[in-house]
Amino acid sequence: MEKVKTIIWGTGFIGSNLVKLMLDKEWVEIVGAIDSSKDMVGNDLGELAGIDKRLGIIVSDDADAVLSSSGANLVAHATPFFPDESDSQIMKALNAGANVITITDGRFAYPWLHWPQLAQRFDEAAKKNGVTICCGGHCPGFCCIFPAFVTGLCGSVSNVLLRMTGDVSAMSPDVLGKGRYGVGLSLDEWRTGGYKKKFVAPGRTQSDISHLLYRLTVIDLVADALGWELDEVQYDNEPVISEKGTRTPVGLEVPAGGVSGWNEVGRGVKDGRTVLRVENWRSVEAAQQGVPENVETLVEGDINIHVAIKGLSIAKCSFTYLMNMFPQVMAAQPGIATLRDLPPITALS
Repeated sequence: MEKVKTIIWGTGFIGSNLVKLMLDKEWVEIVGAIDSSKDMVGNDLGELAGIDKRLGIIVSDDADAVLSSSGANLVAHATPFFPDESDSQIMKALNAGANVITITDGRFAYPWLHWPQLAQRFDEAAKKNGVTICCGGHCPGFCCIFPAFVTGLCGSVSNVLLRMTGDVSAMSPDVLGKGRYGVGLSLDEWRTGGYKKKFVAPGRTQSDISHLLYRLTVIDLVADALGWELDEVQYDNEPVISEKGTRTPVGLEVPAGGVSGWNEVGRGVKDGRTVLRVENWRSVEAAQQGVPENVETLVEGDINIHVAIKGLSIAKCSFTYLMNMFPQVMAAQPGIATLRDLPPITALS
């Protein structure tokens, strides 16, 4: 197998932990690191990742220089999600001839239905440069393909439910807090700050919808796998409220009565009936509240199936699954690849 020469783009929680994981893999070589944060730039990647040695890789904010000089054939893209910035970063990597796995932009898990213009633009760029772009991680990522995989045991399917619960206390304040999920805000600040989202979108669109609806990619991919043409997709979210207040291991303060997480619900509607439902409950207090880190799917059809994966570390699964996708993405056909297009993702020692 060709050695995967990787640039880590984004050296926060996901990127740093990805570095630790990759050091034990002989088939991976870290050749560069990019970040725009002043706190990261100029530091040795090993020191940022908290390992016992320097790696001799200095984090740079000059993406063009790193892409052109490193000889990378893959970029692990794990920056905070700001659509215009993310689009520019991914396009820059593709044009430099690097494959890209993004954990940042969930739209790429299945962009064809609700972001057709985005999909066409990036698919053409990837094919032009002979590389592949894919979205990977826990969700979007593994959880997009998990329900579809389970339905293979059925002769017919009428309903699918995907339910995810988990602790996000290890994630950075930049990811969880103001501007993204609003964790740490008071309930009034959350309500007035634009964090409440409720959308209905047609099952198929002619132009790109809001990037905020990237969670719908789970519904889009499963529906496509089952051959279902949905009438519409729906999205709604509510805050999870802290009873006693807490401080996360990375320093995010959550007051009593403040927002400690989120509960998202997506629905796929066909013939006037909800046939796909995705529930995504996350909190920085999940462990304290006794809420397990689980992923489960319930499939109703000619046989009814309930499959639960228990004991997950959702934060860790995000970067382990991303890394385990490296070989399959490297071997994929150029263009946008979804997890339907790749062989099963397995651990590789």
